[in-house]
Amino acid sequence: MTKYTIHPIVMGTKVFDKSMMTYQYGQEESYTIPIYTWLIKGGEKNLLVDTGEVIHEF
Repeated sequence: MTKYTIHPIVMGTKVFDKSMMTYQYGQEESYTIPIYTWLIKGGEKNLLVDTGEVIHEF
């Protein structure tokens, strides 16, 4: 059986208004989240998964 390991890699951060993540609570407060890519090691090849960034314009 092949053993796999998953490694998170922080590619950067995004700063936005906190109310976008808290149902409009905390308006005009900055909130920072990490943007991840995942490295999956195991088997014949390594796999890099880019989860991207969701951008909402309101």
